Amino acid sequence: MKRSKILPFLLAALIGLAACKHGITNGPLVFATSARNGVVTRTISTGNDSVSVRIEYTGDVRFNEDETAIGSLSPNGRLSYKKNSDEAIAASDAKGVITYTLKSNGATLDPNTAEGKAFLAAAIREMHGYGLDLDQRIEALYRKGGSAAVLNEAAQLKADELRRTCIEYVMSRDTQSAALPAIIRAVGTTMQEDFAKKDLFLKYNERFVKDSAALPLYLDATEAVRTVQARAQLLDAILRSPLPPAAFERAVRMAGGLATESEKVGVLRNAIGQPGAVTGFGPLLSAIGTVRADHERATLLNALADANSWNESEWISLVNAAAQIGATAEKTDVLVHLAQKAPSAEAIRAALTKAADSVKASEEHKRIMSAIH
Repeated sequence: MKRSKILPFLLAALIGLAACKHGITNGPLVFATSARNGVVTRTISTGNDSVSVRIEYTGDVRFNEDETAIGSLSPNGRLSYKKNSDEAIAASDAKGVITYTLKSNGATLDPNTAEGKAFLAAAIREMHGYGLDLDQRIEALYRKGGSAAVLNEAAQLKADELRRTCIEYVMSRDTQSAALPAIIRAVGTTMQEDFAKKDLFLKYNERFVKDSAALPLYLDATEAVRTVQARAQLLDAILRSPLPPAAFERAVRMAGGLATESEKVGVLRNAIGQPGAVTGFGPLLSAIGTVRADHERATLLNALADANSWNESEWISLVNAAAQIGATAEKTDVLVHLAQKAPSAEAIRAALTKAADSVKASEEHKRIMSAIH
């Protein structure tokens, strides 16, 4: 019998995972693999104070096409599903013939009755959520319903690695840009952990930023990422990409809204060196103004001054921003730098002189005035 290609890989990758809180049990989802006498047993378990779910199986499990029973199970294989006092066990003999044992609230059910069949089908639907038979299921869903069917399946799964498998399957099959908006929405809404979202978005960042229909949705999804570090990494990748002016300006404004100073400064520093900075001067200057640390704000203003041959009003805006720096040493350094860098236009010199007057220390004031003249 052909071995599952996706599921063993996923289970190996997820051994010991204990932080995915999603699904009906709302508890940790734990994947484990063990071997005894050459027989590999895979276990998936989860639960909380009121619900406990455990799935354990050996061999290769395949469900039938209408997903109401097991289509095939490796010879001498076994599948056990337990949820509190409910239990469904399937065992195959040496020829692969399957027999079932079903219990609902401790009472044995006949698998050939309507009640038994409904119970088994419900158990299979839940096992699908844990990724059993995922590779075959994804392929069947794609054949029947395309990318929409696979992405809908991702929303039903109970671990981000399983959801990612569905999303990456669609990315590998659907190369047309029409599929990208739905994929972005799936990553943003079905992936539970922010860093899992970030990793998947970064992998396909180039495709998302190049597509005019996908880019606004990609920015929406990035803005919705709650963890500051993950959002900052996404913004940094986006701003390093070729962007239309409106998208660059929006991403810069989002960077200015980052709550962590170090993340904000890092993203803005890199953004200043990008081509979009030429048309994004205003949003960049506004974002720099949100940096609280005088040293970091001074460093960013100097970098922005060096990034382009700005027009007169932009130079004056830089001077006015420098005048808002509270620390005398940092303010003086930036004003001296601007005086040396800016064109010698009368309006710019007047702005510099006014800013110099806000520096009360005489030696620093002299330095600025000397640089102006």
